[in-house]
Amino acid sequence: MSTDGKITLYHSPNKRSTATFALLEELGARYELCMLDGVKAKDAELAAAQGG
Repeated sequence: MSTDGKITLYHSPNKRSTATFALLEELGARYELCMLDGVKAKDAELAAAQGG
C-alpha cells in the first residue's frame, strides 16, 4: 500500500486478480491499477509467492 492510502493492484486480464479488481470497484476503494502483460504477470506472481 502506498503512503497516500491507495492500494496498488497488479492486474493481468483473465487472471486471478480480476476478482480483486472487481471487489475494489464495488467497494469504491482508492487504488492504482498497474496492468501487466503475460511475462510481467508471471514475474509478479513468482515474487508474491516468494514473499517479495
